[in-house]
Amino acid sequence: MAHGEGHREQNTYMCTLTKLNSNPMFKLSLGSKELFHSNFLEYIWNINNNMFIDIVNDLLSVKLPMQGKYILSREKKNFDLCLYHLDGQKKEVYDLIIENKVKSIPYKEQLEEYYQKVNNNSTRFLLLTLVSNFPDKKIIQNRPDLYGSWEIADYKSLKSAIINQKNIWNSLPHKIYINDYCDFVGLMHDLQNDILNNICNEQLFKDVDTYKKNRLHDLYIKLRCADFLMKVKSELIMKGVNIPVHFLNKYSEMRNNKITGLFLNVNIYNGEGQAAIFLYDAKTDDIYEFVIQGEQYRHGINSERHSPYFKDKENSRCKLWNAIQKVPKDKSFLNTILCYNTSPYNNKRTKIGPFCGYDHNYVYKYIKYNETQYCMDTVYKLVDAVTNDIKNFCSAYITYP
Repeated sequence: MAHGEGHREQNTYMCTLTKLNSNPMFKLSLGSKELFHSNFLEYIWNINNNMFIDIVNDLLSVKLPMQGKYILSREKKNFDLCLYHLDGQKKEVYDLIIENKVKSIPYKEQLEEYYQKVNNNSTRFLLLTLVSNFPDKKIIQNRPDLYGSWEIADYKSLKSAIINQKNIWNSLPHKIYINDYCDFVGLMHDLQNDILNNICNEQLFKDVDTYKKNRLHDLYIKLRCADFLMKVKSELIMKGVNIPVHFLNKYSEMRNNKITGLFLNVNIYNGEGQAAIFLYDAKTDDIYEFVIQGEQYRHGINSERHSPYFKDKENSRCKLWNAIQKVPKDKSFLNTILCYNTSPYNNKRTKIGPFCGYDHNYVYKYIKYNETQYCMDTVYKLVDAVTNDIKNFCSAYITYP
């Protein structure tokens, strides 16, 4: 990176944050970042139905007819926003489903669920997403038979579609609000670019405290973690790891499907970002976890077969830990990461064994990956180290048919 480049990039996102903080629409949106956008689209509908349809049609390849019989609804069947009409038998026929994703990442499972609810070949599906590139994007676009023919538009495109109707709304009393909204969504689009710009040469959670002060740390964390995991998936393929890699919405899906594979997941726990790679071994029903959370890179094992249930969680985890010590593969997995000895436990909390854990059946140990000796102080180095770690473990212990 050239001298001064990091300083210029910081000035760029600080400038975007400053502009956002002076925009009233941004402040109003903070109570519920995704509901706000659906509410504002409903507001545009109430101003002028035809203007709303023209805005939507700017984002659709198959246009909605201007028939004037639509009914707009919010949260009907859990849809963020939908248009429907009544047929001759007074049956509801869905014409348009809109799903808003601002602070969260779109997942194919949710879109498939919405598609199954509609059961109408003429329905248009519109996904508005702040994230231009997200894990399931190509899968959703390539399988309309499973997920529906979703049109995917970013908020920059939404801004342009609204601006294209300026000849209508610019003469109305509402114009000040619509102008502010257009500026707001344009800045949010710029911000997602700022968040991901130069990520390979930075620490994963480099600026999380700055975004936390602006109440945007959830967006920052999810965008950075999703981008990191997409890089992990690509690198695993490049390194010849022949186990299927999927993005995961719900943890329980791994054991429900009973298929050996790597599952990638983004989450936030106690205000800390988590980028996780779960290895589910269908032969043993165990889950091996490679997890970046906050400043930790950890190895964890979630095992139901090794974990006798006690009412007291600490006792259950202690029994699990003792069982793991009898299995060389599992013992080695927990006690070393990339040939480094893992930290025994968090000294601030009382433990009954040299490990950390959650619930009854999960124990883990960790290293602080940003420390100099581990050479994982940038996303580029972290991706390389984590994928090598996964490849070495899978090559040694996991077979896939």
